[in-house]
Amino acid sequence: MFTGIVQEIGTVVSVTRRALVVNARQSLKYLQVGGSIAVNGVCLTVTSFNDNSFSVDVMLETLKEAWPDNTEWTSPQGGLFLWSTLPDYFNTSELIMEAVEQKVAFVPGAPFYPCGGGQTTMRLNFSYATPDKITEGISRLGRVIQEKIDAYKSA
Repeated sequence: MFTGIVQEIGTVVSVTRRALVVNARQSLKYLQVGGSIAVNGVCLTVTSFNDNSFSVDVMLETLKEAWPDNTEWTSPQGGLFLWSTLPDYFNTSELIMEAVEQKVAFVPGAPFYPCGGGQTTMRLNFSYATPDKITEGISRLGRVIQEKIDAYKSA
């Protein structure tokens, strides 16, 4: 449980393209995979830990915070991408143009469905961008999606 009281100041051990690894030995007594911890004022979910450090997944956390409630995404255990599915009135092949106007991109999912379908899906890469860029890009894309949802609901 986060009390709002600083219990320990940890040290960032590494920043990978997908995760932050933080050395915070005292805090580890209270952690479990799936538990929450505040890092720089942001509540993050622990994805793994060992005797000295813990890891959190930046993209998944940002999706939870920045994307509309009626969107879904995978939680990959490895690889380079995750998949997201939007409400059934979306076409991600059209949405990409609006996303690019906001300086963010994704890969529309339809080309990955050789027998048709996939118009509401998108592939998001987490292997190249830094955690800061992932946070900014996912937030921008979340705003684009929310604007489309709002426009659909008001039509």
